[in-house]
Amino acid sequence: MRSLKVTALCGAFLMAAALPAMAAQDGRTALRITVTASGQEPQTYVLRCDPDGGDHPNPQVACDRLRAVDGRLSALRRSSSACPWISEPYEVAVVGRWQGRNITLHSTFSSPCRAKAAGDGVFAF
Repeated sequence: MRSLKVTALCGAFLMAAALPAMAAQDGRTALRITVTASGQEPQTYVLRCDPDGGDHPNPQVACDRLRAVDGRLSALRRSSSACPWISEPYEVAVVGRWQGRNITLHSTFSSPCRAKAAGDGVFAF
């Protein structure tokens, strides 16, 4: 009987230790960002927040900006920088979960500069 209690207790500790890893894998705060510049192959990045990470070039800035707008991609601030009037289509697709909520964005911008201004550091590559 004692070995059954010890086994159960060990199992409980292992489950408790695994919970943070399981929560990180459930996609609650993970975004997949795919950008396609005109004439180039798509590039995909993963952004995770809380803790900030993934292979996004600057996850801390991107997560801070998303936290400021509660994950609402359409509410990201527009940069005040001026973009030249060139036609160089730049597609952005963001799919994932923000704090348990599904979010998506599919947009085509006239240039990478305009995409960077609209994305406010979230899809600035």
